Amino acid sequence: MDKNIIKKILININSRIVLFYKLFIKHDSFTITVRRWFRDDGDSTLRIAYSLTQNSIVFDVGGYLGEWSQKIIERYDPYVFIFEPVPKFYSLIKAKFEQNPKVSVYNFGLSDRDKNAKISINNDSSSIYR
Repeated sequence: MDKNIIKKILININSRIVLFYKLFIKHDSFTITVRRWFRDDGDSTLRIAYSLTQNSIVFDVGGYLGEWSQKIIERYDPYVFIFEPVPKFYSLIKAKFEQNPKVSVYNFGLSDRDKNAKISINNDSSSIYR
């Protein structure tokens, strides 16, 4: 048997043992919550489940590509203010919503004070803390 196949099988077995340990022995709350999130299809349900109306005001702080805002708009049609400090992502969001008068897009982040910061670009995990 190929060594790479054996290695993949062992990694898979190890991952399952670790998951079993975290869920049923350690009762790790983070692991349990993440598992529930995926079971409930949280990205398509819980992440956009709010009591909003067409008159609500929503802030998307760190808009990235505007996907979350798009889902909120499709579901509730609220007023949306998107803050995205990365110029590349800002431009994409701006173009995406330019025909929607209820959406405002700003090319800066939000903080408790004025400052300039370097952002490490890592798609939806971009951060000033890396």
